[in-house]
Amino acid sequence: MMARGRPEGLALLPSDGAGAWRSFRAMAICLPAFLALRLIGWEGGAPPGGLLTGLVAETAAYVLAWSALLLGTLPIAEAAGAGPRWARFVAAWNWANVPQYAVLLVAIVLPGLLGLPEWFGQAATLAAFGWALWLEWWVAKTALGAGPGVALAIVAADVMIGLVVGGITEKLTG
Repeated sequence: MMARGRPEGLALLPSDGAGAWRSFRAMAICLPAFLALRLIGWEGGAPPGGLLTGLVAETAAYVLAWSALLLGTLPIAEAAGAGPRWARFVAAWNWANVPQYAVLLVAIVLPGLLGLPEWFGQAATLAAFGWALWLEWWVAKTALGAGPGVALAIVAADVMIGLVVGGITEKLTG
């Protein structure tokens, strides 16, 4: 329901700390799709540092970026007066990643498998990324009960963390 912007989906999520911790199962569910996207990104095979080094570095970066964003949102939520809603936000954010990774993987892989023109694959990828950013914004706004600006700040923080961690990982893996 959340993937379609239906707030009733949030009511199904836990609002306590234990439920927020349990929602990190989504990180394990998304890991295969994340690694598949990384392998696709290494079009020539393994990164210069080797496949094992690349996979270890990318997995560590994945955990770091995912965790850093969520830990960094607590002060934002508290400053916005949404601290009591933070645990539900964590659960919603974590579980929203499952359809995000699925849609991104399908948008990147399927057009090539079907032999569609390159422009179609690029358009599908762009649409999937746009939808993923919208979903992040919607989850932040709705789960925290915060304004659109606060939600935008959280999405911007996610993008920045991803770029910084990704850049460092790329330097490490060659």
